[in-house]
Amino acid sequence: MISSPETPQTDTIDARQAWMAVLAKSPCEQLEAKWNALGDIPQYRFLKEPETGLVMVQARDHVRTNKQ
Repeated sequence: MISSPETPQTDTIDARQAWMAVLAKSPCEQLEAKWNALGDIPQYRFLKEPETGLVMVQARDHVRTNKQ
């Protein structure tokens, strides 16, 4: 199903992206302090474990050389 820009789902995604941007820009020390201040830490589990690996990137050289 393709959703149009006017759907409530888009608003939810936009809001989530905005909050994720706030968290990404926050200092780690501040996030850790707020997390520890919660007292009873909520239970959680990873839906998918973090992964690390290699990425292949192909680039083009747009620099022109003047050969004389």
